[in-house]
Amino acid sequence: MGTSTTRSPRSCSGSSRRSRYGRLTELVAAAREAIIEGHPAAGLCPLAGLLEVSPYRLSRVFSREMGVSLTRYRNRVRVGRMMQRLEDGDRDFAGLAADLGFADQAHLTRTAREHAGETPTALRLLLAPAAGLQFKRSLQHPDAGGHDGLRDPGEPQAAGD
Repeated sequence: MGTSTTRSPRSCSGSSRRSRYGRLTELVAAAREAIIEGHPAAGLCPLAGLLEVSPYRLSRVFSREMGVSLTRYRNRVRVGRMMQRLEDGDRDFAGLAADLGFADQAHLTRTAREHAGETPTALRLLLAPAAGLQFKRSLQHPDAGGHDGLRDPGEPQAAGD
Protein backbone atom coordinates (compact mmCIF):
# COMPACT_ATOMS: atom_id res chain seq x y z
CA MET A 1 0.00 0.00 0.00
CA GLY A 2 1.10 3.54 -0.62
CA THR A 3 1.69 6.18 1.94
CA SER A 4 -1.02 8.65 2.58
CA THR A 5 -0.58 12.26 3.43
CA THR A 6 -3.09 14.11 5.49
CA ARG A 7 -4.09 17.48 4.20
CA SER A 8 -7.10 19.66 4.55
CA PRO A 9 -9.06 20.09 1.33
CA ARG A 10 -9.79 23.71 2.21
CA SER A 11 -6.42 24.65 3.62
CA CYS A 12 -4.80 27.93 2.83
CA SER A 13 -1.65 29.50 4.07
CA GLY A 14 -1.63 32.73 5.97
CA SER A 15 0.91 35.47 5.85
CA SER A 16 4.01 35.14 7.94
CA ARG A 17 4.50 38.90 7.92
CA ARG A 18 3.41 41.13 10.78
CA SER A 19 -0.04 42.63 10.20
CA ARG A 20 -0.18 46.23 9.02
CA TYR A 21 -3.37 46.75 11.02
CA GLY A 22 -2.64 48.31 14.40
CA ARG A 23 -6.18 47.86 15.64
CA LEU A 24 -8.52 44.98 15.15
CA THR A 25 -11.26 47.38 14.07
CA GLU A 26 -9.02 48.50 11.17
CA LEU A 27 -8.66 44.88 10.02
CA VAL A 28 -12.41 44.30 10.18
CA ALA A 29 -13.08 47.59 8.37
CA ALA A 30 -10.69 46.59 5.58
CA ALA A 31 -12.34 43.18 5.29
CA ARG A 32 -15.83 44.72 5.20
CA GLU A 33 -14.74 47.21 2.55
CA ALA A 34 -13.35 44.44 0.33
CA ILE A 35 -16.58 42.44 0.70
CA ILE A 36 -18.88 45.42 0.07
CA GLU A 37 -16.89 46.48 -2.98
CA GLY A 38 -17.14 42.95 -4.38
CA HIS A 39 -13.41 42.30 -4.40
CA PRO A 40 -12.64 38.96 -6.09
CA ALA A 41 -10.74 37.90 -2.96
CA ALA A 42 -13.86 38.00 -0.77
CA GLY A 43 -13.51 34.39 0.47
CA LEU A 44 -11.73 33.75 3.76
CA CYS A 45 -8.37 32.50 2.44
CA PRO A 46 -7.96 34.95 -0.45
CA LEU A 47 -9.16 37.83 1.72
CA ALA A 48 -6.72 36.89 4.48
CA GLY A 49 -3.92 36.85 1.90
CA LEU A 50 -4.99 40.25 0.57
CA LEU A 51 -5.04 41.69 4.09
CA GLU A 52 -1.78 39.93 5.02
CA VAL A 53 -3.14 38.11 8.07
CA SER A 54 -3.78 34.45 8.76
CA PRO A 55 -7.22 33.08 7.86
CA TYR A 56 -7.63 31.98 11.47
CA ARG A 57 -6.97 35.49 12.79
CA LEU A 58 -9.25 37.14 10.25
CA SER A 59 -12.05 34.71 10.99
CA ARG A 60 -11.79 35.09 14.76
CA VAL A 61 -11.43 38.87 14.76
CA PHE A 62 -14.22 39.40 12.24
CA SER A 63 -16.67 37.20 14.15
CA ARG A 64 -15.81 38.81 17.47
CA GLU A 65 -16.11 42.39 16.17
CA MET A 66 -19.15 41.92 13.90
CA GLY A 67 -21.12 39.28 15.80
CA VAL A 68 -21.44 37.15 12.64
CA SER A 69 -18.99 35.06 10.67
CA LEU A 70 -17.23 36.51 7.65
CA THR A 71 -19.09 34.07 5.39
CA ARG A 72 -22.48 35.01 6.81
CA TYR A 73 -21.68 38.71 6.41
CA ARG A 74 -20.50 38.17 2.83
CA ASN A 75 -23.68 36.24 2.04
CA ARG A 76 -25.85 39.02 3.48
CA VAL A 77 -24.12 41.51 1.21
CA ARG A 78 -24.53 39.23 -1.81
CA VAL A 79 -28.25 38.67 -1.08
CA GLY A 80 -28.68 42.45 -0.83
CA ARG A 81 -27.05 42.84 -4.26
CA MET A 82 -29.25 40.06 -5.64
CA MET A 83 -32.38 41.81 -4.37
CA GLN A 84 -31.31 45.10 -5.94
CA ARG A 85 -30.69 43.41 -9.28
CA LEU A 86 -34.03 41.60 -9.09
CA GLU A 87 -35.73 44.92 -8.38
CA ASP A 88 -33.94 46.37 -11.42
CA GLY A 89 -35.48 43.60 -13.55
CA ASP A 90 -32.71 40.98 -13.75
CA ARG A 91 -34.33 37.62 -14.54
CA ASP A 92 -31.33 35.37 -15.27
CA PHE A 93 -30.80 33.53 -11.99
CA ALA A 94 -27.88 31.43 -13.25
CA GLY A 95 -26.07 34.53 -14.52
CA LEU A 96 -26.92 36.38 -11.32
CA ALA A 97 -25.48 33.54 -9.25
CA ALA A 98 -22.25 33.55 -11.26
CA ASP A 99 -21.92 37.36 -11.13
CA LEU A 100 -22.39 37.44 -7.36
CA GLY A 101 -19.89 34.65 -6.66
CA PHE A 102 -22.23 31.78 -5.80
CA ALA A 103 -21.20 28.28 -6.84
CA ASP A 104 -24.40 27.82 -8.85
CA GLN A 105 -28.07 28.78 -9.00
CA ALA A 106 -28.99 26.28 -6.26
CA HIS A 107 -26.45 27.90 -3.92
CA LEU A 108 -27.98 31.32 -4.67
CA THR A 109 -31.46 29.95 -3.92
CA ARG A 110 -30.44 28.33 -0.62
CA THR A 111 -28.64 31.46 0.54
CA ALA A 112 -31.51 33.77 -0.46
CA ARG A 113 -33.99 31.58 1.40
CA GLU A 114 -31.74 31.53 4.47
CA HIS A 115 -31.23 35.31 4.59
CA ALA A 116 -34.45 36.70 3.12
CA GLY A 117 -36.90 33.90 3.87
CA GLU A 118 -37.92 33.54 0.22
CA THR A 119 -36.56 32.10 -3.01
CA PRO A 120 -35.21 34.45 -5.71
CA THR A 121 -38.36 33.84 -7.78
CA ALA A 122 -40.62 34.88 -4.90
CA LEU A 123 -38.41 37.88 -4.17
CA ARG A 124 -38.50 38.94 -7.82
CA LEU A 125 -42.30 38.89 -7.70
CA LEU A 126 -42.35 40.84 -4.44
CA LEU A 127 -39.87 43.40 -5.76
CA ALA A 128 -41.62 43.95 -9.10
CA PRO A 129 -43.07 47.49 -9.36
CA ALA A 130 -46.71 46.32 -9.34
CA ALA A 131 -46.12 43.98 -6.40
CA GLY A 132 -44.31 46.75 -4.53
CA LEU A 133 -47.29 49.05 -4.95
CA GLN A 134 -49.67 46.33 -3.78
CA PHE A 135 -47.37 45.60 -0.82
CA LYS A 136 -47.32 49.31 0.13
CA ARG A 137 -51.13 49.42 -0.02
CA SER A 138 -51.41 46.40 2.26
CA LEU A 139 -49.13 48.16 4.76
CA GLN A 140 -51.21 51.34 4.61
CA HIS A 141 -54.51 49.46 4.88
CA PRO A 142 -53.86 46.23 6.79
CA ASP A 143 -57.53 45.18 6.72
CA ALA A 144 -57.85 45.63 2.95
CA GLY A 145 -55.05 43.35 1.81
CA GLY A 146 -54.85 40.67 4.44
CA HIS A 147 -51.57 38.87 5.00
CA ASP A 148 -48.76 40.23 2.84
CA GLY A 149 -47.06 36.85 2.43
CA LEU A 150 -43.96 37.78 4.40
CA ARG A 151 -43.13 36.21 7.70
CA ASP A 152 -40.74 37.14 10.42
CA PRO A 153 -37.93 34.52 10.30
CA GLY A 154 -38.11 34.27 14.09
CA GLU A 155 -41.86 33.72 14.06
CA PRO A 156 -42.96 30.08 14.32
CA GLN A 157 -44.89 28.78 11.34
CA ALA A 158 -48.58 28.22 11.83
CA ALA A 159 -49.98 24.73 11.37
CA GLY A 160 -50.55 24.07 7.68
CA ASP A 161 -47.70 26.36 6.49
